[in-house]
Amino acid sequence: MLTLLGDVVPALAGWEPLFPDPPRGRTGVVDEAHLLDPSERAQVEALLAETDRAVAAPIVVATIPSLADYRAFGLSIEAYARRLYAAWGVGGPARAEAAPGNDPGNRGVLLLVSKKDRLARIELGDGWGNTKNHDCQKIMERHIVAPFRREEYARGVLAGVTALSAMVKNEPLPAPPRSATFYGVLAGLGALVLFTTVSLIRRGSSGWAWTFWSVVLTMLFSMSSFNRRRRYRGLSGGGFVRGGFSGGGRGATGRW
Repeated sequence: MLTLLGDVVPALAGWEPLFPDPPRGRTGVVDEAHLLDPSERAQVEALLAETDRAVAAPIVVATIPSLADYRAFGLSIEAYARRLYAAWGVGGPARAEAAPGNDPGNRGVLLLVSKKDRLARIELGDGWGNTKNHDCQKIMERHIVAPFRREEYARGVLAGVTALSAMVKNEPLPAPPRSATFYGVLAGLGALVLFTTVSLIRRGSSGWAWTFWSVVLTMLFSMSSFNRRRRYRGLSGGGFVRGGFSGGGRGATGRW
């Protein structure tokens, strides 16, 4: 119902949304929100072109500052993505080479990011049916929105496109990208292991290492017990709703 209203209200109000200029080919990046530097953009575009050559499933990336900047007042991200998909003809022009009666339908993919609205949408062509919705949800959550929450927009776009490329090729989805913090923690753990080893060699069981790790393990056990109690309380009251993600229609929506 909300999606339907998102389509109808702007029409009743007498305005139509605007759209960025489309990419020149079947694939491409339109980066109106300036999330990518030239080298990052070239990397994404090379992957898009390679994917379309391999499986004839064009992926297009569009980033915009906000929906309001394109007069999309009252439109949901899903409604605007559908209109943009149609206006640009994503997945359409090169279907002419398909054999008559053997056209699998529109198998395009649009990744739309609205930075100021903190919204993203993966929109799929009708040729996919609902077969890829679950994969789209995982890609949105793990590869796109997770980096976006850390303000790592270029990393999220590249990771999302890499995962979408694997999806349309029917390959296993790649592992989500690690944050810079992860590697800092890893380095810190390495230093702690070195500290522990040196302490044990020099002082044996009387060294500071035993005291330190006793405190750490006690804290970890307490945190684990607390999290288990929170999960139990959260699930015992009925259905579990995951905030920040939705999958209505063909594709998935993310918020951060």
